[in-house]
Amino acid sequence: MCICLGVDSVFGFFDYYIQMAEDAFPELRKYMRKEIQVLVLTIFAFIWSLMFVVEGGLWNFDLFDRNAGHIQLLICLLL
Repeated sequence: MCICLGVDSVFGFFDYYIQMAEDAFPELRKYMRKEIQVLVLTIFAFIWSLMFVVEGGLWNFDLFDRNAGHIQLLICLLL
């Protein structure tokens, strides 16, 4: 069940960002097929997640975790 939930979350993540990019740039549909968009997003997500598995990865994760959910950030988001 947890594996299916994780896979479903990844599908939702990819669908959201692909649709957001297509809504922001409508001409993207004419120039790039959806498979290429998913490939670009997959490569970006892979490179982004590499910073958490390198030698200082725990420090990066801790820094990201500490600063990602503060009340100040939430207030800026709501405003």
